[in-house]
Amino acid sequence: MKFVKFIVYIIIILIIGSVIYLSTLSGKYNVFRTRIIKAPVSEVFKTIDNLKTWEEWGPWNEQDSTIVYKYNDKTTGVDATYSWTSKADGPGSITTISEMPDKEIKQTLSFENRGSSEIVWYFTEYEGGTELTWQMKGELPFFLRFMTEELQNSLGPMLEQGLDNIDNFVTKNKTE
Repeated sequence: MKFVKFIVYIIIILIIGSVIYLSTLSGKYNVFRTRIIKAPVSEVFKTIDNLKTWEEWGPWNEQDSTIVYKYNDKTTGVDATYSWTSKADGPGSITTISEMPDKEIKQTLSFENRGSSEIVWYFTEYEGGTELTWQMKGELPFFLRFMTEELQNSLGPMLEQGLDNIDNFVTKNKTE
């Protein structure tokens, strides 16, 4: 009986210790990458604003071949939405919540049962092209705070690959 009591105390101490440890961590993340794209701001903006193009340049397509996309009637501008299902990540959606033409697009990225993130795109005229910044930010739930650094480390390369893909997509479509 003493052994069972001892095990229960150890489990309680571990739970309390874990909660204390998690309360010292921040669950906030803010990851962004910037790329110069040799195309006018209006072309780059139009590409990002049209959610149907995301299937062409999204970096996640290379990682997960099981993604199935579903588009709503509205795929550009405020309230444009698309959703997907995938064996790896389950269902999710992106909705455009605000935009300033040729300057900024704000969106919400939601994964079922895993919360949401804010996506912000910044478009700036640059010598011979567009400086495009892709930002993802949000906060992980309390019991997932320990994953913040890992999330930031995995999002950075994904954003970089996406910006490369956007550059290739815009350049290819510009010459056709």
